[in-house]
Amino acid sequence: MSLDRRRFLSTSLVAGAGVTALPTCSASANADSVNDNYAKLDEVISAPGFKRELFKEPVIIESVELLRDGRSFICRVRSKDGAEGIAESHNTMSVLYPIFLNRVQNVFVGQDARRLDELLDKALEFSFN
Repeated sequence: MSLDRRRFLSTSLVAGAGVTALPTCSASANADSVNDNYAKLDEVISAPGFKRELFKEPVIIESVELLRDGRSFICRVRSKDGAEGIAESHNTMSVLYPIFLNRVQNVFVGQDARRLDELLDKALEFSFN
């Protein structure tokens, strides 16, 4: 079964919104809320996640590292031309670290960071197979 990242996000958002609205709303109000959430989600999905046109030259990823401080993790990405980006990881990374090393990290190294959406889809696909 192929899990599409956007389908996963839309299902998660709607399910989460539905559960949080359930105790405070009637059934018809809940349906309206879900429809509003779908509309918002469609708007977010249609917007580009990464503005590739801002980067004329390829940004080749040289390294992807997972740094740890106690129970906190930070993912650091470096390009061949010296650019660096960091992102905070969730707290279950201590369990997922082997998947990161064996499947996810290799998807990004040597690739053009301007293709971020495609790379994320590929990493998600590899991590579930």
